Amino acid sequence: MITKNITALLLILLAGGTWAGAQNQQVVTTSVPFLRVSPDVRSSGIGDAGIATTADAYSVYRNLAKIPFAAKPAVVAASYTPWLQKVSNGVYLAAATGYYQLDNESAVGGSIRYFNIGTAQYANENGDLLGTHKPYDMAIDAGYARKLSDKFGIGVALRYIRSSIASGAINGDTYKAGSAFSADVSLYYNGINAQGSGFLGGLTLTNLGTKISYTQQANAGGLLPANLGIGGGYQITDDAYTVAFTAEVNKLLVPVADDETDKTGYVKESVMQSWTKSFNAAGWKTLQYSAGVEWGWNQTVFLRGGILADGSRRMAGDDGMHLTFGAGLHYQAMQLDVSFLSAKGYGGNALPAANTLRLGLAYSFAASK
Repeated sequence: MITKNITALLLILLAGGTWAGAQNQQVVTTSVPFLRVSPDVRSSGIGDAGIATTADAYSVYRNLAKIPFAAKPAVVAASYTPWLQKVSNGVYLAAATGYYQLDNESAVGGSIRYFNIGTAQYANENGDLLGTHKPYDMAIDAGYARKLSDKFGIGVALRYIRSSIASGAINGDTYKAGSAFSADVSLYYNGINAQGSGFLGGLTLTNLGTKISYTQQANAGGLLPANLGIGGGYQITDDAYTVAFTAEVNKLLVPVADDETDKTGYVKESVMQSWTKSFNAAGWKTLQYSAGVEWGWNQTVFLRGGILADGSRRMAGDDGMHLTFGAGLHYQAMQLDVSFLSAKGYGGNALPAANTLRLGLAYSFAASK
């Protein structure tokens, strides 16, 4: 038996990610689900849509191919996202990122994410305490992006993932920290003209990598949350005012199980088999839809709003539509962004990060081009 001050979250992680147990609901299972939480504070204010927006400090997270098109040649940023505040204190996602343009055609970028999960206390079947552990997840990545033309760009990133959700022998199983490697490939279309108006587009393949295991058991490795995303947007600039619309669709490249037997069987399959099977009929029911709008004045003050509907998070029936809000203040080299996710969706229940205020701070080391 395991007792903890963050019961809901750690049980999800030990089970392997996002799941649903209700009858007639599909089961979507991944390990290290924190990789699905974007530290991009700007995009979280516009429905979590960030594949096809203009390049900014957080582009490394959403679409690396954007960074050669960024107006700022070098930027670093940090963000903070509280998590499951109603269940436990001290659970959060902290992240830092940055990029540097090597020349007018190419750029490098990287980030680090740390998901603090609090403190877990272990006990045996008789309730005797066996010790405590501080679970965490971490990801470090680095990538390179290059313009293919004045309007098209491509980016490739490599990522190291470490996840420690339990340690030592617990009720007959020996747990250890899990490690995995993954890669991202992204494409970007920048149709913004000299007046600041035009179409934007993007396509991303993220978290394509190895399985991750927490025990010595054979065939016990869990799947990473591999994802296919596609987005589009349009920006209008008139004098000092800018209005940008964006929308995107994301699909997890993991199989959708109808029951626990199917879920157990998927663990034994290869990663590439899991990508293929994710396109079955049930898999198309777990799409995430995002859309939003951003209004800006003089590239200084920004107001944002959006909607988010995530069919892959069917835990407790959470397939409703959530509202998001955000704002930004850019002054000289500094950039402050905040966002908020509505506490309960229309037609569904609250997401884990609902009713929380996300914060982001960025600094540019060089003047605009």
